[in-house]
Amino acid sequence: TTYKDNHFLDDQYIRHLEERVAHNEQLYRVYVLGEWGAITVGMEFYKAFKLSKHIGQFGYNSNKPIFLSFDENVHPYISCLVSQIDGKNVKIIDEICLKDPRNTIEQVCKEIEMRYPVNSGMYIMGDRTSKKEDVKLEKGQNFFNLIMGYLDRYKPVLRIPKRNPPVAMRGRFL
Repeated sequence: TTYKDNHFLDDQYIRHLEERVAHNEQLYRVYVLGEWGAITVGMEFYKAFKLSKHIGQFGYNSNKPIFLSFDENVHPYISCLVSQIDGKNVKIIDEICLKDPRNTIEQVCKEIEMRYPVNSGMYIMGDRTSKKEDVKLEKGQNFFNLIMGYLDRYKPVLRIPKRNPPVAMRGRFL
């Protein structure tokens, strides 16, 4: 719902709200359009991010490689961002987040195979710390080895940095 659905608001509040949102696209989205979102307060990590510029609909191009960036979480889910490069732009085209009981590496990889059966190359990326050995796995196995095994038919290329970049550097890059 939006403020227009609230019949208990007086005209002065409505005028104040409309003036306040006139120059702030995030406030406009939340209070006028009724979309989900957080209010910007000036302390946002990605300083140059603008919804109107950076959000859109990007289709999958099977003639270009896909880049899969995994985040090794269990709850609420393992996250996998699917992106493609278009010139100098990185376009996130999908996010795979499977809830329990499908929040496993194997199930996420099966979902990738279902959504992207044909592609022109695959790169696997993510947090360097997920390359660590795990006592719950066989010697020499890790999160990325498992992903590479499940997606082997695509002949993926693993692109993991030697160390994770500083968080501030990532913020400036994005």
